[in-house]
Parts: sequence; structure tokens; C-alpha cells
Amino acid sequence: MSDFWHGLVNYKPKKTMKAKIEIELGNSAFGNNQAERLFEMRNVIERLMDNADRIMAADVGDFTTAQDGNGNTVARMDIVEGGRVPEMYGLKNQAPDKQLK
Repeated sequence: MSDFWHGLVNYKPKKTMKAKIEIELGNSAFGNNQAERLFEMRNVIERLMDNADRIMAADVGDFTTAQDGNGNTVARMDIVEGGRVPEMYGLKNQAPDKQLK
């Protein structure tokens, strides 16, 4: 069977996915002012993405975590099925639970 037909026979619709990221900012690694907090947030997000890249966390059900400068696990990213991102992130008049068409 040609690659073209094989692709059609085995076609699976793409899932609508989101990356949900949560970071706990309430410990000493995040400092006492905005500059220190933003600096550590940037570091944690970079570690989170490096970890996601290393373990290939890119499909529904995958997740990864990251640690702050003190070694505490403070961040988690989950790949979940979901609709569009709410209006506050740029998609006006789109309910967050609607699926892409």
C-alpha cells in the first residue's frame, strides 16, 4: 500500500490540547521583591521546558515538573485535552470549553 493510502486508512483526527502550568511562588527562592520573583519564575519555567523536552512531554496525559533554586519542586506542566484558551488570552467571543472545528 502506498504511503498516501496508508496515511488515509490510519488517519486519526488531531486532538485539541493545552499545556496547563502551575507554579507555587510562596517560598524563599522567589525572593522578597518583584525583580527576584520574576528572575526565579523565569528560571523555573526554563527548567520546566528543558524537562519537558528531555522526556518528550507533548501528548495528552504527559506531565513534567521543575524545581526552584533551592531544590524544591514548585512547578508542574500537564498536557490536557481541551478547547480554546479563554478570551483573556486573545480569542474573543470563544467559550473556553468549545472545541476547535
